[in-house]
Amino acid sequence: MISLYVKSNLKNILNILLVISLFTWAVTVSTKLISAETKVLVIKTNDKGTDVITEDSLEDRTQQDILNLINMFVLTYFSYNQLSFDEQKKQALELLSERLFKEELSKAIGEKKELEGRTFSQEAIIIKVDQLGHNTLEIEISKTILENGKTHTVLSTVILELKPIKRVKENPYGFEIITFKEKKRF
Repeated sequence: MISLYVKSNLKNILNILLVISLFTWAVTVSTKLISAETKVLVIKTNDKGTDVITEDSLEDRTQQDILNLINMFVLTYFSYNQLSFDEQKKQALELLSERLFKEELSKAIGEKKELEGRTFSQEAIIIKVDQLGHNTLEIEISKTILENGKTHTVLSTVILELKPIKRVKENPYGFEIITFKEKKRF
């Protein structure tokens, strides 16, 4: 009688055993993954061109994020022409804190009015970056301005204070600029 029941329901019994074993496997794998220590390895290229595998360091990533933020800020805030001014300033302003955003937005609007009708381009490069404090940086930049066929260079020192934030699409660097001061040295 039991063998007749087993034979007639063999497919159902196998399906139940399969579901139970898959469930057990899923729980086991999930538990192991959750409890496993994650180790990130980074493949870098040194100055000789060979690959070096190192463990990822939060400090290295933080420093690289800060340098990427600075590069993006300098590129978008100080490098533009009459056609790209709006887009460049918009991208730069997204890297600022809300309070600083409001201050710099009014400056950008005034600057746009001042530049209206002029044909120009301005390109900035970073000369040097120094860390003054934990999240305070001093950046020396050189701006080359071309207008009416004439070129001149302006040297500036920029002081930025950064604050760690959650990464977002508009600012993927993990920091926002909370203080921004520029001293032109001509």
